Amino acid sequence: KQSEELKYQMDTLQMNRDNGNRQGEANTLANIGFLYSSKENYEEALQYFMKAVKINNEIGGIQGEANQLLNLGSTYRLKGDKELALEHCNQALKLHKQISYKQGQANALGTIGNIYSDYGNYKEALRYYNEALEIFQETNYKIGESIQLINLGTLYGKQKDAEQALSYFQQAL
Repeated sequence: KQSEELKYQMDTLQMNRDNGNRQGEANTLANIGFLYSSKENYEEALQYFMKAVKINNEIGGIQGEANQLLNLGSTYRLKGDKELALEHCNQALKLHKQISYKQGQANALGTIGNIYSDYGNYKEALRYYNEALEIFQETNYKIGESIQLINLGTLYGKQKDAEQALSYFQQAL
């Protein structure tokens, strides 16, 4: 199934290139990156996400560039490379702020919170999760809000504060 999907994406990539559709090319490169990431082939995923970042940068697609930087950060997180994960997520956050894209900002903040949580820096994780939660509440994006509430509950669970953890999990429902 996955090799079928990869073949389809590769065909789509070629069609976008043949038609000069640079945005379509960048989007398809990202799709291929996701396929490789889902197979835990992070090095290959990184290459495709980097190509998507480059194209978005060349065509002035700031939101696309920011989204792909966040994908790079998430992939570096999965690889266990904290520094590169934070670097790319912070670049994404900066671009999302530049274009005032609130949901993108909140996604980047939540991902940065996840990175800090992974490495036991719960104080920083808490700060980023709360910032993301505030934006999701402000924009009334319920899915993002629930994800951040779950992140907060998990964070308090890691710190053995069952009461706080349960409170956040209940709010997420």
